[in-house]
Parts: sequence; C-alpha cells; structure tokens
Amino acid sequence: MMKNYQHELGRIRDLLKKNPDGMSVTDLSKALGKNKNTVGRYLDILLISGQVDMRTYGMTKVYTLSRRVPLSAMLSYSGALIMVLDTDSRIIDISDKFLQFLRLSRQEVIGKNLPFINPPDTDISELLETLSTGSARQKHQITFDVEGKGRKFFRPKFIPAVFEDGHKGLAVTLEDITEHVIAERKIREGEEWFTMMAETVSDGFVVAANGNVVFANGRISEITGYSRKELIGMRSTDLMNPEDYERFENTFRETRPKSRTPSRFTAWVRCKDGSRRCILGKAIVVWQDSVRSSYLAITDITGSIECEQICSP
Repeated sequence: MMKNYQHELGRIRDLLKKNPDGMSVTDLSKALGKNKNTVGRYLDILLISGQVDMRTYGMTKVYTLSRRVPLSAMLSYSGALIMVLDTDSRIIDISDKFLQFLRLSRQEVIGKNLPFINPPDTDISELLETLSTGSARQKHQITFDVEGKGRKFFRPKFIPAVFEDGHKGLAVTLEDITEHVIAERKIREGEEWFTMMAETVSDGFVVAANGNVVFANGRISEITGYSRKELIGMRSTDLMNPEDYERFENTFRETRPKSRTPSRFTAWVRCKDGSRRCILGKAIVVWQDSVRSSYLAITDITGSIECEQICSP
C-alpha cells in the first residue's frame, strides 16, 4: 500500500531537520511532491513512534522533529534492567546490565523468544508468567531466584512502545529493590517481636511520640478502661492529673537528651469510667531530630502500701 515508505519517512525527517520551526502537511506535500493524504499517513507513523511532535495553530497542524533520547542510550546508561520485546515476545534489544544479570551474551538473547532463553542461574518464571497472563499493570514486585545469591526483588514497569516502522512492542524495566525489601522485612520482624514482647509482659506498656500515644498494649486497656483504638492518638495529659503530668515532664526535661537510664515516676491515672488508678512507671525518653519518643512501663499499684505512701491524692 505504501511502497518504500521507510525512504519517504527518512525524507520527511531530513526536511524537518532543516526546518526546526516546523512544517505543515501542505508544506511537506509540496516539498515531497506527494498528495497530502499520503504525507499525512507518513506523519501518523512518525508521530506514533515518537519521531515527530505536532502543534496546532488554529486549523493548521505543524510538525517538528522530536527531541528524544535514543533507546540505545537508555540501555547503555540506565541503572535498571531494560529489555525491549515485540508483540511476539521476541527480544529486540536488552541492556548490558540485564545481560550481566542473566549471565548471557547478546548473541544468545537478541531475536530469541523470551520463554526460550535459558539463564544458567536465574529463574525468570515469575516475569514470564506476568507477561503471559497480561497482569503487568497489577504487578508491583517481581522476584527472581538466583542460584548462590538467593532471591532478588525488582520493581517492574511495562511501557508500551512503538518502533520506527510503526509496529508495537513493550519496554520492560526492572529496578532492583532487594535491599529496600530486606530492610522493610527486618523492620516488620522487629515490630512483630516488639509487639509480642509488649503483649507478654504483665505491666502496661506505652510508646508516645511528642506526647501522643502511638502504641499501647492490652494491659494498658485493662488499667484505664480505654480500648487500644481509643488510646492511640491520646495525649498523656488526657490521662494524668495536671500536677502529675507537670512533675512527669520536669523529670525528663532534666535528663534529656543525654541519659537513657529509666526514670521512675508515680501518678494518678483517670480511667474511662471516671475512677482513678495509682500507677508506678518507668520511662526512657529518646530524642531524634525534633521527635521525642517516650517508652513507658506502667504498673498498677492501686490499693498497695506503696500507693498509700507515695501516691496519695
């Protein structure tokens, strides 16, 4: 239908290169000696493949040569793993970093259908399954099992691409997030361990950030009558008598930020039902930047001899 169109596409690119301010379809058809419908179809191919840009001035469309970074440059300098596939999942191009990761040569990969490449130490089945099932948009993480190195985690992006000849394809980029995933897992494991320990102790345990409760164990709910959901976000002033809270603040104002030795304090706590409980607490205050974190272990001593001695109303 459009014989020798690659030659004509090249002629259009040359004309636009010589006319950086742009040319209309009419200008191009005159310069090429072709009708506007044919030139319009050539421009559609160039526009879809990202080789030209179009601006509209009233009824006139003006085309300019696109300023773009060649894909080869992206493949060479990007820190991500990049691979370009056609609609049949044949590998059209691939970054050197991806080849190093797969431990394959360019000759072993280019032109091959992705499911038929055979990395010696890397299981890429999750990537293949993602592409074959069409679930690329929903996939936020892809895992590769690498022999001798364990699991590697990547954040994928699947970008529709159009080649210079107008055919469609897919650019696959994989950002290595292994260290981030491992760090998050360690944090979660630490939080789970912390929660488990806090729930197994017999005392109440509270963590506050700048005076706002961010964690409370079940024992605190038993002492105060408030659910843990109600306690989160409450301030210490919501539970302590004003004079007790002032004394509590003075205790830690004197020791911050150098000492991390637990300090003792006593106070009356106002419960949800209006009653009061006498508590003995140990606390550590830690300053990090502008955040004051308070870690409090609380024992209910209401009715004890110690309460009568040091926690009288």
